[in-house]
Amino acid sequence: YNPDTSGGNSGSPVIHEETGHAVGVHTHGGCGATGGSNVGTRIDRPDFAAHVDFLTKICTLDSDCSDGFYCNGEETCDSNGQCQFGIPLDCNDGLFCTE
Repeated sequence: YNPDTSGGNSGSPVIHEETGHAVGVHTHGGCGATGGSNVGTRIDRPDFAAHVDFLTKICTLDSDCSDGFYCNGEETCDSNGQCQFGIPLDCNDGLFCTE
């Protein structure tokens, strides 16, 4: 897409001009006096959908947020009932169970 954007627009929806539907999320602006481009993420990507599902999940326990992957950190449920990402661990220890 080619709209000119400025700082602070990341996270804005990318709207399909003909349908009016959101088709992506603006993630990187790069337009300047000498050119550049804008970059977004399509909303139909499975990894994007998984992150949206995670961030909008209602939880009461940390286990409600677990994705079952050890190396990306232990997910937690905050005091507002929203899942939070874990802090990734260094899993390059050569052990099969942590690779």
